[in-house]
Amino acid sequence: MNLELKLELIRRRIPAYQTAKDANILPNRVYRFVAELSQPSQDEKERLSQVLGRPADELFPTPTDSVPA
Repeated sequence: MNLELKLELIRRRIPAYQTAKDANILPNRVYRFVAELSQPSQDEKERLSQVLGRPADELFPTPTDSVPA
């Protein structure tokens, strides 16, 4: 789960579907980004970061290859 994106959507205090609409992205896509069922394009990352007021690399951190022991 993408906790950074989920927390930012909650902090905004506007329904996630409205945030998706503001970013011109289908709401089900945003939900899939949070659940990590889909990966956003660079353009989608930038649009969400603009609406949420956070850098894209903070909202969509690069996954690490290390496995917790």
